[in-house]
Amino acid sequence: MLKGLKEILTYNRKQRNGLLVLLGLIVLIQFFIFFDDFFFQEDPAERAVFEAAVTEHKRQDSINRYQSSHTPLFYFNPNKATDSVWLQLGLKDYQLAVVKKYVAKGGHFYKSTDLAKITVFDSAWVQRILPYVQLPNPQKKPKKRELRFTQFNPNTVSKAELKAFGLSSKQVNSFIGFRTKVRPFKNEADLYKPYNFDSSVVAKMLPHAQWPQAEIRDPIKTTVQRAAIMVELNGSDSIALLKLSGIGPVFASRILKYRNRLGGFVSSEQLLEVYGLDANRLESFKDQISINAQAINKLNVNTATFKELLYHPYLEYKVVKNMVEFREQMRPFKSVDELQNIELIDAVLFAKIANYLKT
Repeated sequence: MLKGLKEILTYNRKQRNGLLVLLGLIVLIQFFIFFDDFFFQEDPAERAVFEAAVTEHKRQDSINRYQSSHTPLFYFNPNKATDSVWLQLGLKDYQLAVVKKYVAKGGHFYKSTDLAKITVFDSAWVQRILPYVQLPNPQKKPKKRELRFTQFNPNTVSKAELKAFGLSSKQVNSFIGFRTKVRPFKNEADLYKPYNFDSSVVAKMLPHAQWPQAEIRDPIKTTVQRAAIMVELNGSDSIALLKLSGIGPVFASRILKYRNRLGGFVSSEQLLEVYGLDANRLESFKDQISINAQAINKLNVNTATFKELLYHPYLEYKVVKNMVEFREQMRPFKSVDELQNIELIDAVLFAKIANYLKT
């Protein structure tokens, strides 16, 4: 270590000469800086010109400040002010350019104090001008529309009538779009299919929907037709699900996604766990579905990864953690029934998950 330090602090002749030259230059520069006044005499004429320029700058700055503080003010709307209005209020060209850029990018003054957002504005000027800012009162939020239906035919009702019922523009366009681009409404279940219609809206609409005599179907015949449409829930695709009364593209997609997470359905009541699908909608197609419980995709409790188990909607983090700890620290599960001995798995939860696990 001492040898290395000695090598660092030891200089050869060339390096020592270089240091001496550098020190000499430093001393010479300091000498000239210190005795500068003795070697160079200031020209009185140049000094006079410099002082005159400084005096003129201070005078002009004083004039600008005076004019800025004594600019005649008037009432104005900053969102509608023209370039000339801003200039009359005392803005400089560079400040006006910033305001125009702010407005061009979608900037808007909602209240007078928003002027302070423009950083190039002098705070004193903003305080002077605030009492003269005139902005319209902010518009009140429109009240939520009340739904007031009267008797109507879903296949002939006009846009104006639908809006008069209190439906939003999106709901009206969805309703007309389904009728014209998909098919005319055939029955009450079809009213659930347009986008932007939830069950509460349709429930208020149903009592007022009238179907012409030609569209009224024999209840017995309709029941037979509906019974003829049978969809096996665990093997069907989205096209097949669309045949069900009250199921549109959105619900078909949600049912398939939830089925994939579950591994399959074992009862029709599980459809109520699909987001947005309520008992009324389920009742409209319950007699059109069948379930093949043999098609369930089961997870092996001894080989499934932590992530795969956690992905199942019935298994929470702490439950999965206890299951994995048991099989890794104790022994593999001998049967699914042993899960009842795992902490946090009660009889209710076991009844739900037993159909989806195997050893």
